[in-house]
Amino acid sequence: MAAPVCLRALVVGSGWAQHGAELFAEHDRTNLVGIVGRGSKRTRDLAEQLGVPAFDDIDEAIRQTRPEIATVAVGERANPAFVRSLLDAGAHVLCSHPVAPDPATVLELARVARGHGLVVATDYSLSMTPEVDHMASALGRLGTPLRAVVQSPGRSMVLALQLCVRLLGSVERVFAEPRYPAPVAGARKSAPGAFPPTLLLTHASGCVSSIVPVPHAAVESAYRITVSSERGRLDAELPGGPVRCTVALGGGGAETSVLSGARTRVSARQLVGGAMRDLVEQFLDAVDHGTAVHAPLEEEAHVRAVWVAARASIEGDRPVAVDA
Repeated sequence: MAAPVCLRALVVGSGWAQHGAELFAEHDRTNLVGIVGRGSKRTRDLAEQLGVPAFDDIDEAIRQTRPEIATVAVGERANPAFVRSLLDAGAHVLCSHPVAPDPATVLELARVARGHGLVVATDYSLSMTPEVDHMASALGRLGTPLRAVVQSPGRSMVLALQLCVRLLGSVERVFAEPRYPAPVAGARKSAPGAFPPTLLLTHASGCVSSIVPVPHAAVESAYRITVSSERGRLDAELPGGPVRCTVALGGGGAETSVLSGARTRVSARQLVGGAMRDLVEQFLDAVDHGTAVHAPLEEEAHVRAVWVAARASIEGDRPVAVDA
C-alpha cells in the first residue's frame, strides 16, 4: 500500500490555532511547515516547540512554505484577509468561527474557494461530538421537532446557535431579549458581553427554539438541551453526555432510554481536543477524497445572518426576519 500523501500545512494564529498546529505536527498525512503570528512570545514558543519557523507576514510565509492546507484562527475581523490570501495561493483552509462579521463576506470566501476548486470549512467542533450524532439519529425517529430549549454558556452562545441550526434547520426569525432584573441592569450596560440576551428562534419548519445564557457551567455539561417532538423528547448534556430519549407510549405512559452515557474522567482539554482531532480528520478526508466537510461556509453564513438579526432585534426591541 502506498504511503499517504503528506500535505504541507501552515497555521495562522497561536491561541485557539494551537490545537490545529499540534494536530498537523503529529498527523501522518500532514507536514507542519510554519506558524504565522504577530511576533508574540506565544507564537515563537509554539513554533520552537513544534520545530517549525515562525512568520509575522502571511505573504512571506506563503512564499517560503508553499502550503497546501492551512488553519486560520485570528478573529472574525482578521480572518477573511488571511483566508483569501491562502485560497488565492492554492491552499485548502479550515477557519475558526466566526469566520467574518457578516454573512456576505463568508459567502464570498465560499465563492472564491469554489472558483479555485478548494475546500474551505469552519470549526464548530461541538457538533462533532458523538452525542450529537445520537441526537440527530433519535430525532429522525421521534417525528417533527416542536420546541427546543438550550442552556448555554453566555460567551459561547454561537455554538448553541449552530447546534440549533444543525439539528432543527434554518432560522426564519429571531427575537433577542436583552433585559435583566433591575439590580444587574447597570452591570449589563458596562459589560454587555457578560450578560448576553436570551434568543428565541423560529425555524423554517415551524419549530421554535430558545437559547438561554447561563453562567458557571461545568465544562463536560456546559450545554443542556431538551427537544420536544411529536412522539417523545430528547435530553442531552454536551459535550460529555449523557443523552436520553423518552418515547411516548399508549395510555399516557413513557419509556426512557440512555442513548449515550456520560463520559467519565475526561478533562476539558480531552473533550475539546478529541472533537478537534475528529474535525481535522474529516477536513483532510474532504481534501484527499472529496467527502463532505463538517461545517461548510454556507452554514456559517446562515449562523452569521441569524446573529446579525439578533443584534437588530435588540436595537429595535422586536422580532427580526433573518436575511437568507
